[in-house]
Amino acid sequence: MSAPNSNSYGSAEAATAAMRSWRTRVFVSTWVAYAGMYFGRKAFSIVKKPLGDDLMLDVTQLGHIGAAYLLAYSAGQFVAAAVGRRTGARVLLLFGLALTFVVNIVFGLSNSYAALMVFMVLNGLAQATGWSTTVGTLGSWTSRGERGTLMGIWGTCYAIGSAVAAAYAAFWLGRLGWRGAFFAASVVLLVVWLVVYLYQRNRPEDVGLPPVADADEEQVDESNGAAVWRSGLWTTTLLIGTFYFFVKFVRYALDSWTPYLLDTYFGMKPEEAGYVSTLFAVFGPLGVFVAGYLSDRVFNSRRASISFLMILGMVLGCGMLQTLGAVSTLWFGVSIAVIGFMLYGPDSLLTGASAIDLGGKRGALMIAGVINGMGSLGAVAQEYVVPWLLRDGGVSDVFTSLVMASLASMLILGVVLWRNHRGLSDV
Repeated sequence: MSAPNSNSYGSAEAATAAMRSWRTRVFVSTWVAYAGMYFGRKAFSIVKKPLGDDLMLDVTQLGHIGAAYLLAYSAGQFVAAAVGRRTGARVLLLFGLALTFVVNIVFGLSNSYAALMVFMVLNGLAQATGWSTTVGTLGSWTSRGERGTLMGIWGTCYAIGSAVAAAYAAFWLGRLGWRGAFFAASVVLLVVWLVVYLYQRNRPEDVGLPPVADADEEQVDESNGAAVWRSGLWTTTLLIGTFYFFVKFVRYALDSWTPYLLDTYFGMKPEEAGYVSTLFAVFGPLGVFVAGYLSDRVFNSRRASISFLMILGMVLGCGMLQTLGAVSTLWFGVSIAVIGFMLYGPDSLLTGASAIDLGGKRGALMIAGVINGMGSLGAVAQEYVVPWLLRDGGVSDVFTSLVMASLASMLILGVVLWRNHRGLSDV
């Protein structure tokens, strides 16, 4: 990174200190923003069983509510990618956080299936503002050579956010019931909104600092120009998006249904099931950091190779869940911990750092939105597949679907590696 000039800060030393300070603020505020988003989405999966019992909703109806959220979330990713380029990341992110804050209050007051469906759609649209805006912001404050390591730390936001939000919801579920879990989530979201308002800025130029210099990225931005999409970039983006479809199928199936499965099929109390379900996300941050660090230090800021190795580990973890986790709660917990470690690293790298690498500072927000939008269709699919399998098959069939999805993601990532080898992509 080039040293900041002193035009706005009186001296080069003052400008350098200001850059360091603002980078820290942006890093922290975007981390808090995306981690905080999970408080607006995790409560439903944790309270799903008692909520369903109280409002007399069956597994199919609960699946439809989850699918409504994810359909809106998926569509919202594409909308956010386009709108964010016009409004800027800051405005869109603040709007999304405010909306999910209000919606979770409404959830706590809801008494009908219809109300939950309508406001879950609004929640999906609100939540869709999170990823592309935070990733796009980081793209303006980082260079490629440091991005893998920094994103390896920053990317822990959604693993830690998911785990803490699940435990938080389980805690309040045990004390205030499912309605109280939603109200408690809104309190956190209000605090997160204030943090973003105070500390997030879209780019260094917004606070009188020069842009972060990056020769590789300047070439990307120049070649993209006004037309963000080149044919090779299209192909790579679509491949990563398809890879993410299957990764998100696995991730959201475990995120959304683990508490329900442990309650219904293993006889755990809802609060205990909520705590056990956090193992999936608790081990995710370590995987994110390891993947990011190795991508910079061992793989020369290329993300696909380490991601492929970790996806192979995810396949093995899903196989363990299918063979051992279906008959033992101990192995169930061990298996989802292994899957979480192996899944979250590639998840973060290929949808975060690689999206910025591919799009440069101009196209990062859009590419991140497209990849995450395609991936979210996999999250939608599992909300239909899992209830269908539970109704007509059983837990073992659900675990088989996770194995198949993980194998598909590994195959597609293998194509990306082949394209890297042929010089057709640089991931």
